Amino acid sequence: MTEDQALQLSARHYVRCVLRGQMSAREFAGWAHSSIGHEGPEWAQELVELDDDYDAFDGGWGHEPDWAQTLERFLLASEGVADRWEPPAR
Repeated sequence: MTEDQALQLSARHYVRCVLRGQMSAREFAGWAHSSIGHEGPEWAQELVELDDDYDAFDGGWGHEPDWAQTLERFLLASEGVADRWEPPAR
């Protein structure tokens, strides 16, 4: 497993935590920004930018981020790494 694949699997894990209500989307976005950052891989940039969108919204000069759509897009786009490394769903 490459470092990039491990990072994608970690992000997928946290996204599922958000979708199950175990973590807020804001917390996830903060994790993505601090753990991956703007210098990270291209596949992660929409996740990282979600934190910037929250900062703008919290600062009163942006719209509330559409986090659900962003996270769903990521899950679909990262299915290839999931197929190889995640156990099958029961």
